[in-house]
Amino acid sequence: MHIKKLISAVLAGIMILAMTACGSSSPDKVVASVNDVEITQGYVDQFISLYTYAQGTQTTELTTEDKQSMLEELVDMEVMKQYMDAKGEVVIDDKAEAEIADYITAAHESVADYLTQSAITDDTLRNFYVTQYYSSAFFSEFSVEMADVDMEAKAKEYYESHKEDYKIDEEQVRASHILVATAEEAQNILDQLNAGADFAELAKKYSTDGSAADGGDLGFFVYGDMVQEFSDVAFATEVGKISGIVQSENGYHIIKVTDKRPAGEYKAMEDVFNEIYYAVYQAEYEKKIDAIKADMDIKVGKVK
Repeated sequence: MHIKKLISAVLAGIMILAMTACGSSSPDKVVASVNDVEITQGYVDQFISLYTYAQGTQTTELTTEDKQSMLEELVDMEVMKQYMDAKGEVVIDDKAEAEIADYITAAHESVADYLTQSAITDDTLRNFYVTQYYSSAFFSEFSVEMADVDMEAKAKEYYESHKEDYKIDEEQVRASHILVATAEEAQNILDQLNAGADFAELAKKYSTDGSAADGGDLGFFVYGDMVQEFSDVAFATEVGKISGIVQSENGYHIIKVTDKRPAGEYKAMEDVFNEIYYAVYQAEYEKKIDAIKADMDIKVGKVK
């Protein structure tokens, strides 16, 4: 999970229900430090519980690499806190203090027995919330800075320098479809299409597939992504053409092919712009956080 999403989840109150014990045998062991602030194994364990709850997974599903990545995120969060303090920013104002107090009160009202059994103190609860407030403030500042960045130019530069990542190894087809339960329904729809009806509108009206809301659009796919009967027809149909009725294990399809990408070509930049935008945004964030870290004394060890 991206750290900003995790922050949002915590601020929404997920953390209250998230802290299941990880059972570390050395909770006081220092596994990282940022200047004079130490991060213990026990702190990481609680962060892992939060992460897995937000993801809907179990702590046992995490690899050692996953846990190490979480430690590095915790280090980044502490870096953000110290950076904002050094700038003299007032992050925890009276309103924030009142909200944090409300969160802690709600935790005691909701899971008091658990907090007592697990020896989770108010200081621990407060530290979680304070850290997320600082992280949120940091990202707000970063977003303002990013408004001055020519993202279109940077996206083009990134696309050209990573073009091989967008090379198409296998032929792809983009198609829309209308899926119904019976051949009679399919024939009725096909008759309407032959009479000039709009494919997307009929998909929204009749299709039982989840793509109906998007006018039946399935996006790009390779041959093996779909059942054989569907793929056979989709890959054989010309762009802009509509198939006849295709029966598969899922029902009766009518397929409209809207685009094709031959193997060996490159995905158009506009088709992967969101992916590129995120990559550029992430690179700019890492550049900023690394520059801040360069002026701090940071040590990162290994977690269990």
